[in-house]
Amino acid sequence: MKTLLYLFADGSQFKFMGDNAQHEDFRKSILIRKGEIEMNGVLDITDRLVLNLGLENNPLDVQGCLDLLSEFGTIENSRVEIGEWEGKPERTLVVAISNVDLWSWELVADVRKLATKTTQDCIAFKYNGVGAVVNQVAPDTVIFDENYFINETNNV
Repeated sequence: MKTLLYLFADGSQFKFMGDNAQHEDFRKSILIRKGEIEMNGVLDITDRLVLNLGLENNPLDVQGCLDLLSEFGTIENSRVEIGEWEGKPERTLVVAISNVDLWSWELVADVRKLATKTTQDCIAFKYNGVGAVVNQVAPDTVIFDENYFINETNNV
């Protein structure tokens, strides 16, 4: 595992931990998105986001969370599953969102804002199939782990 700090033109930053393949996938996701927008001049790709949002210490109910998440794009589906946080079961809202109209660095900043509004230490997400974790508390302690991520079609 290694940690890279991605710095974006707007001054935001995102610390990403993972193996070489995960870093390469994340980097390609950013570059592909940037290149397609620059080449085409318009947003003509369908970006996809899947989020796992904890509900146990969340001040919002499921509908309140969905209302916030609808700002990211079109909510395709959602469900509540039992995930895991710090070795304990946690009710987790799994949401798939399409037509995400954000640059990669905006997405990271917006997921960080979502974590603050929902009082979450971390939010795991996949952006165009590439997994990442926004960690509010200690960025070096939690990394994206496919084994714990609840996809649209699997359980923990």
